[in-house]
Amino acid sequence: MLRKRGFLDFLIATLFASGSAIADSSAQIAPQTSGIPSPVLRLGEGSFLPKHVLLVDKSKRKVTVWRSNGNALEFISEAESDFGKREGDKRHVNDLRTPEGIYFFESMLEGQQISFDLYGVRAFTTNYPNLFDRRLGKTGSGIWLHAIPDTESLERGSRGCVVVRNKSILDLSKFIDLKRTALIIVDELHYLTANEYQNKQQMIVDRLQSWKSAWEAKDIDDYISFYSEQFKSMKMDRERWKVFKQALNKKYNFIKVEISQPIIYEFRDQIVVQFLQKYSSDGNEDFGLKTLYMQRDGENPQIIAEEWEAVDSEQAGQELVQYPLEKISSSQASRRERPSFARQ
Repeated sequence: MLRKRGFLDFLIATLFASGSAIADSSAQIAPQTSGIPSPVLRLGEGSFLPKHVLLVDKSKRKVTVWRSNGNALEFISEAESDFGKREGDKRHVNDLRTPEGIYFFESMLEGQQISFDLYGVRAFTTNYPNLFDRRLGKTGSGIWLHAIPDTESLERGSRGCVVVRNKSILDLSKFIDLKRTALIIVDELHYLTANEYQNKQQMIVDRLQSWKSAWEAKDIDDYISFYSEQFKSMKMDRERWKVFKQALNKKYNFIKVEISQPIIYEFRDQIVVQFLQKYSSDGNEDFGLKTLYMQRDGENPQIIAEEWEAVDSEQAGQELVQYPLEKISSSQASRRERPSFARQ
């Protein structure tokens, strides 16, 4: 959660007192009753992984905020928004389109760092082009979530950024954790029923559990079956990754992998899964944030890349004890075993 500086506190008060019709329209909150947004299959439960996500629906010209609520999602708020002058998914530099996909906020800009006339009181940069974009050959950069002054139209179209009112950017800031919170942009947001949501989530959780088990068992053929032929990470392709992992299997007498309940995002055939991980062997132990980039290949998503970032071992250890992957697997299995009764 971001702390507001003194001059922004003054701006907030000014915006609330202005009574601007334009600003008021962007602050309206309308509850969603259509189900669970399809791009978000799971959010964080602990203190490390994000509990909130921002979704952009181009067709509705809305940014909505959702948060984790047990094993479901809860709608928090929405804001009016603008996007690129040209319709469709961004593919090239200067095409004036807003990209569609799973992105993460990287930095916050405000005050003298940005032009108030162009970007309002605050802006957030994103990681466009993401890994999927780069592999698709998409170009361009500088895709932000930013504000504009109330004197400017919110329907003028941007060069590709997502644009909201000054008051809205300040409200949205409360839910943004840099490097962690996702901004998912879609042409039209679709919703899942509770059963669809549970089934799609469980498929990823089951696959994650099977991947973990193959790793711990040092079954290299089973383990590598989870990886796409297009896999590339740490300057290794799939074959070199297999050789690298097999060498570690032979080096260590045992391998134990503990992973937390994950966050799961899905866009078209692209899936991003993040979780805390503790890796232990007779020669090494580390804690990290693991990101798996997956792509659907038929029914089963395959890993096309993975990233690892070292994290504080004490915090990660507490999260792994409180929110282990096995806990979500067992709780969902229990729900599946309960009898269902048709309404008479």
